[in-house]
Amino acid sequence: MAAGVSSLNTKKALSSSLKNLMQTKPLNRISVREIAEACDLNRQTFYYHFEDVYDLLRWTYANEFLPLLEGPSSAPDWQDRLLQLFYWLDANRVFCLATLDAVGREQLAVTVQQQLRQRFKSEIIQLGSETIWGRPSEEYADFLAEFYCQALSGILESWLRGHLQQSPEALVRHTQQMLNTQTQGLLALEREARQ
Repeated sequence: MAAGVSSLNTKKALSSSLKNLMQTKPLNRISVREIAEACDLNRQTFYYHFEDVYDLLRWTYANEFLPLLEGPSSAPDWQDRLLQLFYWLDANRVFCLATLDAVGREQLAVTVQQQLRQRFKSEIIQLGSETIWGRPSEEYADFLAEFYCQALSGILESWLRGHLQQSPEALVRHTQQMLNTQTQGLLALEREARQ
């Protein structure tokens, strides 16, 4: 147990070091040596835990960002998790922007959007089931989830870059409002097209 905790603490220290370095340097100019030395470790220790800087970057997002979206897909508190996600992004804005600039939206989105897609699909199915039209088809729920996932990813990036000035609370409220109204309208169109 102690070895596991020590290993996790080492990974967290390396992650924190990377995040600090990314405040002032582009990712492609940060070396393994710098990351390790910033937390009084050696390169060997780094390579014991991670393949390279990008592996550490993936681990950081997987262990800090993605847990904010975890939980049962049908849990009613997804808006709270989305709000926590916005708070994390705000607290780590420079790091996130440096990541976007280094690896691009597409690569980062692969990790994030998989989780978002599931959340949206569950919410769409639940909302559809509560309407007079009933549960949407699997194909249509997948389409809507992808649509909203892509839209929210764009909103997140615009907000990070300062193009949107709304508070995290307002963005979550708008997202829920959009999801409710659009899903009901799109489900109505789908039912109409089936007749």
